[in-house]
Amino acid sequence: SGVQFYGAIGIWCGISAETTIKNNEIFDLPYSGISIGWEWSPAKTPCRKNVVDGNHIHHICNILSDGGGIYMLGLQAGSKLINNHIHDVKINAGSAESNGIFLDEGTTDVIVANNLIYNIAKSPLRFHRATSNLVKNNFLFCTNENPPIRYNRTKEEDIKKVGNKVFKPEDENYSKELQKLVEKWKDMQK
Repeated sequence: SGVQFYGAIGIWCGISAETTIKNNEIFDLPYSGISIGWEWSPAKTPCRKNVVDGNHIHHICNILSDGGGIYMLGLQAGSKLINNHIHDVKINAGSAESNGIFLDEGTTDVIVANNLIYNIAKSPLRFHRATSNLVKNNFLFCTNENPPIRYNRTKEEDIKKVGNKVFKPEDENYSKELQKLVEKWKDMQK
């Protein structure tokens, strides 16, 4: 995907409902791994109850920026981004950063849970004009220069955070914890 058209997405799911994207390996892309939604506002659309579960997304956004391993856009009530393994998102062309998971304009009522995100040049999670989302039990490995969660035109208090684990390179067990979590994720996929 994206060899000739850099804006191509590994898996694109526009205005959809009750769609499950599960257990895929998505890698070596110029732009985002998975993209769901197509409305730059919190306006109601048929997009709802989508699930992105157990995907391994890596080495993405190799050319373009302003995307992520998983990118969501618009109101998507009842959707879940769960159990994903996302890593190796570079600094790339463009003025906006790319992230492990990026919930963009209008993304509301989404659960982001049990994801393992590491080796991201910028923040593992980013919210831009997103409201009322739950971030729960994620493992976020980040650089010293970037916060685990970036809030662009999003009120931090609108994002409920519960039980997330944040790791920085200076943490004593950074590498050991990362290796343990990667192995655990692989075991869950068997």
